[in-house]
Amino acid sequence: REAFYHHKFLVGINDGTTQTYPAQGLPIPILDRQEISADLEVSSSDWDNDTLIHRAHLKFDIRHTYIGDLTVSLRSPGGELVQIYKGQGGSDDVHYDQDITEHVGNTRGRGTWSIVVRDNAQRDEGFLDSFELTLTPAAFRCE
Repeated sequence: REAFYHHKFLVGINDGTTQTYPAQGLPIPILDRQEISADLEVSSSDWDNDTLIHRAHLKFDIRHTYIGDLTVSLRSPGGELVQIYKGQGGSDDVHYDQDITEHVGNTRGRGTWSIVVRDNAQRDEGFLDSFELTLTPAAFRCE
């Protein structure tokens, strides 16, 4: 025998405020066969030392004459480096605007985040024009 019971209940509410953190000092040139990075600081009152990320969204813009040369990674405050983008052919620019929760969710959010751009070939250069991270803290309270 089987019995099914369906009941909807609320365990808690996330009181965390979504905030966008832009990097300063851009654009930065991306030179042949070199690595560059830009930093941003997450330090608002919603983020104590143990607060984890509930949701994360990354945006960056790169002007480059051949995007197949590029790899882009994100370094968390804890030092973990996650590859976010690997270029494939073409001379288009990169306009990245995606949810990255699967890469950094449940990571501590407070501290310095870095975007790391590596040009892996000769003869084509460009600029990192913008970089911003939008984070929602996992600040749940029971109801």
